[in-house]
Amino acid sequence: MTPNPATMTVQECILFVQGQRVLERNAKYTARTPVDRYYDDPDPIEPTLDSAATAMPNGWMMHSLRQGVLRRWQTEAWKDGEIVAATADTELLARWRLVVACMMAEKEVGDE
Repeated sequence: MTPNPATMTVQECILFVQGQRVLERNAKYTARTPVDRYYDDPDPIEPTLDSAATAMPNGWMMHSLRQGVLRRWQTEAWKDGEIVAATADTELLARWRLVVACMMAEKEVGDE
């Protein structure tokens, strides 16, 4: 089942990012035996705006703004002509959802 960034919580977004990091580590060591592969969790990620900025995949440009009447945060990111967006009631949640959406967009491009 593919996760839906629009409905994820901050904690679910962080767990998704950690899971992707473990998969990336394991992919680097496919020639080794399973015992030699990384099965440990990556470094813990704090639920902060700075951590969300650090977790953003390389090459993505982003901006966020607060929609006055709706009192919601709108975030957008773009890379190589592709645009992804996320909204939430808080800037923290909107940014973490954007990180997940960007990671999923990169995976889709890589799978093509």
